[in-house]
Amino acid sequence: MKDNKIIAEFMGVVFHDDDNQYYNSDGLYIGLNLQYHTSWDWLMPVIEEIDHLQYESIDSIENALATRSIKDTYKAVVKFLRDENLMNHSQFLKWREEKMEKWGETEAEFEESHRLPTDK
Repeated sequence: MKDNKIIAEFMGVVFHDDDNQYYNSDGLYIGLNLQYHTSWDWLMPVIEEIDHLQYESIDSIENALATRSIKDTYKAVVKFLRDENLMNHSQFLKWREEKMEKWGETEAEFEESHRLPTDK
C-alpha cells in the first residue's frame, strides 16, 4: 500500500531490494509486508513517535483513536503526515530547529512551550 510507505518512511523503515524485505531504523528485519493498516502493534508506535516529537496538535489522531477503529486511525495518521509534510524525522527535526532558532528557544524551552496543559 502506498500509504503504508509514507508511514514507513516517517519511521525510518527501509526496503532492501536485494532481499525483498523491510528493515526498521535499527536494521532489524520486520517482514515482507508493511502492516500499519491492519495491526495496532504496528500503528501505535507511529502514534507514540508523533506524540513524542511534541508536535503542536494531534487532535485528529486522538479523535480517530477514540473511535477504536484501526481504519479511521490509520487514515488520520496518514493524513497528518501528509498535511504536515512530515514524511520523516529529519524533516521534522529541521522544522523544529528552525522554529527554536527563530523564537530563540532552547530545546527544553521549546518542549515546554509545546506541551499540553495535561502534560505538565
